[in-house]
Amino acid sequence: RKIAQEENGQLRKDSRAGGSTSNAQRPIEKSDFENALDDDLNISAALGFLFESIRQTNRAMDEKKLDAASASAWLAWWKRINTVLAIEAEVEIIVPPEVAQLAKDRENARREKNWKRSDDLREQISTLGWEVRDTKDGPKLTRRGAA
Repeated sequence: RKIAQEENGQLRKDSRAGGSTSNAQRPIEKSDFENALDDDLNISAALGFLFESIRQTNRAMDEKKLDAASASAWLAWWKRINTVLAIEAEVEIIVPPEVAQLAKDRENARREKNWKRSDDLREQISTLGWEVRDTKDGPKLTRRGAA
């Protein structure tokens, strides 16, 4: 427990100082987070490692030193962690009425098998910055460029 607290404190100090010490240069390992949790559920240290991993990854992206495979692995790990911690708040997306009506019209065109109209409506929706995804549960609208 004491080691994790000291390491977390050092990471915070290094991060505020611009990351110039040897601890800040050591890449955060996923096991750092897990070891902190194993240490009597030391959530403070675990979150310190989590946020430091994000800072280091952002720095690596800014410096063009992060390859796609590594970025994908980190993102998958953060998503797995978030399923437990639920750090990310859900944000309600409000679809503008015009876009909602176009999506409704598009769905009607699809039911009528009017593929040309359906495609035209999809294009109009796209022009307004939205994307339609056809799922087994019906069409889903997402803001283009949103994760």
